[in-house]
Amino acid sequence: MRTAAIPLAALACILLAGCVQSVAVETVRGVPDGHESAFDMLDPEPFATWLDDRDRFTVVTFGSSSCAPVPTSVEATDATTIAVTFVPASAQVCTADIAATTHIFSTPDGVDATAAVTVDVLIDDTTDDEFSLPLLD
Repeated sequence: MRTAAIPLAALACILLAGCVQSVAVETVRGVPDGHESAFDMLDPEPFATWLDDRDRFTVVTFGSSSCAPVPTSVEATDATTIAVTFVPASAQVCTADIAATTHIFSTPDGVDATAAVTVDVLIDDTTDDEFSLPLLD
């Protein structure tokens, strides 16, 4: 009986809450240290930064502090391009504020971290916003 409870719980989560699993290693509020001036809060756009000698990278998104978008896929499309797709947070009431959220990822295999690398970001929602972001040091 216990074995059946796990799939049923997962199904309930998907049907009732619209659960989406993040592929980020970590997600934190705010921006990476040293990059506080990389954006304009009056017109915030996502940006990307390298971390840990380019073993990891971040994508910083802006939106409701209680409903940050969720990254669902990350992959190297070639040696100098990483594609990351985000979807809206699960259905819930969101605060009407603008906050930065940093999503941290491991650098995918096949990426030449010594080169100039771009992160192609798709915010997969009603607007389908797309950004091509250079990774900042």
